Amino acid sequence: MVRSASQSDPNLMGLDLSLTGTGVCVVSPDGEVVDQVQLGVPMTRKANVTQLTNRLLFIVNGILEVKTRSKVGRYAIEDYAYGAKGSQNDLAELHGAVMVQMAIRFEMYAERYSWSTLRKEILGRGNFPKDDILPALRERGMDLRTADIADAYLVAERLRRRHHG
Repeated sequence: MVRSASQSDPNLMGLDLSLTGTGVCVVSPDGEVVDQVQLGVPMTRKANVTQLTNRLLFIVNGILEVKTRSKVGRYAIEDYAYGAKGSQNDLAELHGAVMVQMAIRFEMYAERYSWSTLRKEILGRGNFPKDDILPALRERGMDLRTADIADAYLVAERLRRRHHG
């Protein structure tokens, strides 16, 4: 059921999960950006298990901190890019770590949206070029710091539209 936003409604958080550039964007029920953060740690392929684990902890703890300080009541993530090549196993670990910690600590469960759905619903085209997203949102008056945060904004905005019209 879609309803109008009230001042007591919690904020909504969108996540564009990445090991080197996780974008976190929080919007109010009325669509105002209230928080934005980029998290990530570049590493070489020779990184050891301790380094890889500490990177996951850094990103997950950053997300949990944003959730708490920004009074987030719902969150969503960009769904897996099933056809993508690269560090998919490592990225799957990050997705799992975030979802498990949000469930354990806050009893919150992610909504997941496909990339083409986000682009189509928010930007008007499912094949909107990735490099054009940040400039397009800035042209619409959005003060977003990075392309990763812009991607997270699309997730947060889709979540907002879904629950607050």
